[in-house]
Amino acid sequence: MNKQLDMRFLEEKLDHQVDNNLLLSAIVAGKRALKIKTTSSILYFSIGVNSLNLQNYSKAEKLLKRAIMMHPNFSDAHYSLGICFLRQKDYNQASKAFKQAIDLDPTLLQAYNVYGAALFYMGDIHKATEQFEKVLEKKPQDSDANNNIGFFFLIQQRYEEAIKRFRTAITSNQDEPSTFEWLNCAMVFWHQDKKEEALEIFKKELSMIGKPEKQEVIESYKCTLLALERKALQRIGQEEKIGIEKAIAGIKWILELLENIK
Repeated sequence: MNKQLDMRFLEEKLDHQVDNNLLLSAIVAGKRALKIKTTSSILYFSIGVNSLNLQNYSKAEKLLKRAIMMHPNFSDAHYSLGICFLRQKDYNQASKAFKQAIDLDPTLLQAYNVYGAALFYMGDIHKATEQFEKVLEKKPQDSDANNNIGFFFLIQQRYEEAIKRFRTAITSNQDEPSTFEWLNCAMVFWHQDKKEEALEIFKKELSMIGKPEKQEVIESYKCTLLALERKALQRIGQEEKIGIEKAIAGIKWILELLENIK
């Protein structure tokens, strides 16, 4: 097989394996391809994304940066690099990468959602909300944006609007609704002193998730809790402060229940 045919074969194999989530095998195929054609930013990007999925963040960061160095306008590589930073809780670097991805490709809606998440974790709730609103302007049924906006309504004690957003997020993602959306619904009921309804949702949802997903939910709520506690220490209005303190109490309630489940 000559180099050109071998290269095409490896790229096709890499694409096929990524689709089937055979990550380690895809990385091996990608490395073989890189030995043949080291100028392909797509290959560095593909192997970087697979390393990211395997939680090998240092390798993912190096590969994605290499892809960007070779192709500075590669918006998906900037986006994936942002995800890499976000998972490592480097929110400042994550927000920069997401902003760059959006500047290069304003149609990359998923970048607005994670950019908003990074801003939220940095304590800038209002700028975060702006990003989610931009998504909803273009895609009103977006499940992530509705869930995120719903959480901000929860903080503002606008509970009916919050539950409406969470339910929109659930119906928009009906095939596989996120655990977060259901638990956020439970938190609304908890805030409204509807404890039995809240516990019913909680127990039903938690009976259907596995250990890895449960741990992911716990980690995410812990990050949210830290962001809210940081925000509560800032100079904010009394009404917003009360809403944040109530949200903090709600998240602690969920975390306590989650951590007590064996």
